[in-house]
Amino acid sequence: MSAARSATMRMYVVESCLMTYSADLSAMFYREAHYVDWILKGAKAGNLAIDQPREFDFVINDNTARALGLTIPTSLRMQATEVIR
Repeated sequence: MSAARSATMRMYVVESCLMTYSADLSAMFYREAHYVDWILKGAKAGNLAIDQPREFDFVINDNTARALGLTIPTSLRMQATEVIR
């Protein structure tokens, strides 16, 4: 996982949250920079389309699952962006 992708809700999972599914905040900030650029170049903010998040991260904390006595299905693990062990 790159340093650029560290701006997600991943920090909560690292600190013992069971799992999180959230938009990649780094990618959203990158897109926001484009909006600022367009506005500074003269575009009217009201004319710009609203952009939805395009990248999501699904992170599972395996240690927390074990501590809670939960078994995370393999099919769910395979969909995760990262499994913290």
